[in-house]
Amino acid sequence: MAEAKLSGVGVSPGRASGPVVRVTDSIAEPASTPGPEDPYAEAELIAPAAKKVAGRLETMADAATGDAAAILSTTAAMAADPSLVSQAEQLVTAQRIPAARAVFDAAGHFAQALANAGGYMAERVRDVHDVRDRIIAEVLGVAPPGVPELTTPSILVARDLAPADTAGLDPAKVLALVTEEGGPTSHTAILARSVGIPAVVAVRGALSFAATAWAVDGDAGTVESVDPEAPIVTATAAGAADWNGRGETGDGHVVKVLANVGSPTDARAAADAGAEGVGLFRTEFCYLDADTEPTVDAQRAAYAAVLEPFRGKPVIVRSLDAGADKPIGFLSPDVEPNPALGVRGVRVAFDRVGVLDRQLEAIAGATADAGARCRSWRRWWPPRRRPRGSPTGCGPPASRARA
Repeated sequence: MAEAKLSGVGVSPGRASGPVVRVTDSIAEPASTPGPEDPYAEAELIAPAAKKVAGRLETMADAATGDAAAILSTTAAMAADPSLVSQAEQLVTAQRIPAARAVFDAAGHFAQALANAGGYMAERVRDVHDVRDRIIAEVLGVAPPGVPELTTPSILVARDLAPADTAGLDPAKVLALVTEEGGPTSHTAILARSVGIPAVVAVRGALSFAATAWAVDGDAGTVESVDPEAPIVTATAAGAADWNGRGETGDGHVVKVLANVGSPTDARAAADAGAEGVGLFRTEFCYLDADTEPTVDAQRAAYAAVLEPFRGKPVIVRSLDAGADKPIGFLSPDVEPNPALGVRGVRVAFDRVGVLDRQLEAIAGATADAGARCRSWRRWWPPRRRPRGSPTGCGPPASRARA
C-alpha cells in the first residue's frame, strides 16, 4: 500500500512503477575571481566552446526525428547564438572575470528576459540553462550535468530536464519522468509524449520525496511511494476508450482532431494515427540549421512533404517564428533587452520583407503540389475576405503585416 502521495500535472499518459534515479542538477555557479591575467585571451575561450556544444547538439538532432529533432536543432541554435557569445566576451574584457562566469551571467540575462515574458516563453528558461551549463563545462573541461547511465529500468526525477537529456532517453530503460518544475508545453512534456514515456511535471517536493520506489500515473498527475521489493511495472496505457476515428463530445458535438506537426515524420505519424488535418504546422524545421536562407524551391519541396499526407484536408500553417528562443543564424537579430517581446515572428518582415514573401510563395506552391487545404494561423484581415496579393489565403504580403 502507498505510504505517501504527491500531485502535479500529468503531461504524458500512462502508468509505471519502479526504482527512482535522481538527475544531477545544474552545474555549480562559477566564481567571479580570480580575474584572468589576459582578459582578451580568456574571452577567446568562449566562441570555440559554444561552437563545440552547438555541433554536438546538431549531431544529436540529425540522429533524432520529429519533435526531438526540432527541439534539439533549436537548442543547438541557442548555443550558436552570436549575441550570447558576444555578450559573454564583452563581460570578460570589461569586468575582467573568468570566461565561465561571463557565460553564466550572459545566459542569465537571456533567461531572465524569457522568465519575465511568462507563459510558453518562461518554459524555455530551462533550455537556456542547459546551453549555459554545456558551454561552461566545455570552457572548464569538465563533464556537463545530465542523466546518469541507467543499469536497470528506472523512474527519473529532476528539478527539470533539458531537451538534450529528454531527447536521448531510452524508453526501454526510462519507466517514467517526474520533475519539480515545467509545464504542459515544456520540452520535457513534448518529448515524453513523443516517445510514449509517462510524465508528471510541477510536482512540488519531488526531489525531497524520500521513497526509493514510486508509482507514477501520467493521466492523473500523481506520484506515490511503493514497496521497493515490488515488481517493476513498465509503462502501460491507462485504458483508452475505443475510438471510431470521429472526434465528438459526449452530447454529439463534432470536434475535428487536428495534429501539431513540424516535420514530414510528424505529418506521416499524425495521418497514420487518424488526424483529420493539421491545427498547427510549424515551418521552422527547414530554417533552424541553415546558414543562409533556403531557396523558394527548397522550401516548397520541404513543405510539400509535410502537406502530402493531408491531401484534401485542412492545414493551418504558421509562418516563420524566429527570434527569442528560436534564433535563426542568417537573420542575425541584434541583442535586445527583452527578446521574447522584440523582433521575432512576423515582426522580422519589417526589416527583412523578402523573407516572408518568399516563404509565402513556397507555401503557395507546396499547397498546390500536395493538394492540402492550407490557410494561415495568423489572420491579418477580416474573416471571409481574402486580401489582394494573397493568392493562397496563407497570409498578406509582408508590407501589410502588422505586429
